[in-house]
Amino acid sequence: MTAAIISAAASRLTTAFPSWHDATGQVHPTPQAQLPAFALRVTYSDSARYAMGDPRTMHEGQLEIELEVATPADNEAGMQTLGRQVSQAVLTPDDDLGGAAWDLLEGSFEADHEKAETNISRGTLAMPIQVLE
Repeated sequence: MTAAIISAAASRLTTAFPSWHDATGQVHPTPQAQLPAFALRVTYSDSARYAMGDPRTMHEGQLEIELEVATPADNEAGMQTLGRQVSQAVLTPDDDLGGAAWDLLEGSFEADHEKAETNISRGTLAMPIQVLE
């Protein structure tokens, strides 16, 4: 179930952002030569039987999308715009990732900006998800 969710989300992101590197499961932070990059992770926080007499289980958690990019010129506003674009790419054309999830919501986005030798911004989009298994 988790692999199908990650695969569906990665497919949508690589279609929407073809020059981006899929860093899912790779060393963090992503080497600068591979930026911009995204990494996906699904975490579950709760599960319960779906219905009386139904053997399926509803799992609740979140799809986390970590972004690493060269800091946009407009810094925070640029990262927030990017977070909205990533969210829309994952939710289009449907909010169940082609049936991999029961439901997926827009979620929240937080950004952080480094001021080292190279300006790199990182952001995390946390999208609430429900999965019926």
